[in-house]
Amino acid sequence: MNITKYITRQLKEKEELANVVHQHWLVIIPLAGAGAVLVLLDFFLISWWFSHHWWGALGWLVVLVVGGLLVARAIYTWSRNVFALTNQRVISVDQRGFFEHHVAEATYDKIRDVSYSIRGFWPTVCHFGTINLQTGGSEQGLSLRAVADPVRLQQEIYDLQRRANPSNNDLTAAELVGVVDKLKRELGEEGIQRLINRQSRDHAEQDRPNLD
Repeated sequence: MNITKYITRQLKEKEELANVVHQHWLVIIPLAGAGAVLVLLDFFLISWWFSHHWWGALGWLVVLVVGGLLVARAIYTWSRNVFALTNQRVISVDQRGFFEHHVAEATYDKIRDVSYSIRGFWPTVCHFGTINLQTGGSEQGLSLRAVADPVRLQQEIYDLQRRANPSNNDLTAAELVGVVDKLKRELGEEGIQRLINRQSRDHAEQDRPNLD
């Protein structure tokens, strides 16, 4: 079953699906690449395999099946490892193989912080990383690794959280981090420093006693 259809069937009354976020496609390459190499080598050595009678043909078939399963597993787990964002909650689907998956969720009123990390050469170059949702109480947080453009996803969760809790007008810690990141992108480090210096001068002038 398509993952979007699966999640849609889990929605509650008045709940709407806003987005389904997959991992970056590069996460497929290691496992799918290994399977593809096996399949190519298997066909390259087909003459050698079949020169060894029936057990050679059996070996060729086994390698072909193993390679195909590796490629299929990589694509299948990628297609079903998602964060589903609705107007009420975040649903995490963690597919760990053909026959094992874990589903967890967090409503927006329980999300205390949204953070992300980008580590390594390829994640930095291709701009993908791990997004983490910290929840209150004893509940375990949610995370999705190798998600494309984690900054945009972080902001999207902020927006959905604010719409789900319109009575809460205070900025959360996660939202403050998002504001700072946005300012860094738009103004740069030098622009932010100039803004801070200007604010400091304004406060100093306001605090200066009037001698007239």
